[in-house]
Amino acid sequence: MNIGYAGPVCDNGQIRLESLAGRAIRIADTTCGLNGQTLLGISFDARNLYFARFCQGGCGSARSGAFRYSLRTRRYALARFGRRLTGFSYDSGGRAYEVLAPDTAFGYCGNSVVEAPVPIVPPDCQILLTDRLIFAGARAPR
Repeated sequence: MNIGYAGPVCDNGQIRLESLAGRAIRIADTTCGLNGQTLLGISFDARNLYFARFCQGGCGSARSGAFRYSLRTRRYALARFGRRLTGFSYDSGGRAYEVLAPDTAFGYCGNSVVEAPVPIVPPDCQILLTDRLIFAGARAPR
């Protein structure tokens, strides 16, 4: 479950894995703050849970990218990147589909600025199939 809850500037985010018995495990937790940290795109395969984390204000490549959480060992791995995303889905071939949000004068995909012309023409989204993701051990995103 990917949930948002009120934070001081914008919504904070959390990913929890809940069992049918109602027991919850917190997988990821992030505070929006000034960086605009976002968790998105929960995907599963037989052994792992995948999701992406990016920061609109830049939080450094050491803390953003595609995360893999092992359901068996409860360890994290990270394939680093710093792209602004509005969507993410892991592909079973070791790659991911990303919905990129390039900046334009009128905002970015899914988030137009107030000064955009009327009728509002939202900036284009770009869907990209990545190269194979290379994961390395990492800490939980917090």
